Amino acid sequence: MKYLVIADNPDAVSGFQAMGVQSLLVKSDKEALDAVCDALKSRKVGTLVLSKHVEKITENVLKDHRESGRLPFIMTLSD
Repeated sequence: MKYLVIADNPDAVSGFQAMGVQSLLVKSDKEALDAVCDALKSRKVGTLVLSKHVEKITENVLKDHRESGRLPFIMTLSD
């Protein structure tokens, strides 16, 4: 299982990449939603770390996932 960071903040993405964590920089709401949905379907992702903006965009999808109790575990970055 791996960590995956999805954020709209280039500094956050660069920082996690510098530590060796796979990170995706999303530039639109659709791109964020698609990236989160793909990550939730992946069996390789154990922890999904999201920026606050990405979490807000995908809150409906995340609510259903959190209620299911399945991996990946979801964390949100503070600003």
